Amino acid sequence: MYKLTQNPDLIHRLDNNSFVPNGPNGDWQLYQKWQDDGGTPEPADAIPVAARSANKYDLTVALFNMNLYDDLEAAVEAAGQLPQLKWAATTIVSEDDPLVQALISGLGWSDAIVNEIFDRIRNPSNYSEVA
Repeated sequence: MYKLTQNPDLIHRLDNNSFVPNGPNGDWQLYQKWQDDGGTPEPADAIPVAARSANKYDLTVALFNMNLYDDLEAAVEAAGQLPQLKWAATTIVSEDDPLVQALISGLGWSDAIVNEIFDRIRNPSNYSEVA
């Protein structure tokens, strides 16, 4: 049994956990014969997508310009003392942080809103109201 890799010229041979390069070698020929006989390799592992992050000031400006800053502040206030302390001490906000995920969920922000927030952070010149 074989598994694709992100490199089209390299196949993962699962029975002995080896990697076979595309070339004039017996192992690659065995792989090609296996395919010719109807074998289908497992798909390659997905490349993980890194969570987006932003400087807290840039996030604050984007939220302010989208009229979402007050909503976020109210959600942090309602979250309790420990989340408030964490939020106050945070300088880099990561999208995959459990507190951030809880705030996004609690505010009912859609993926489209979160995407727009990060787009405004990455491309502030696209938005005329940026301070």
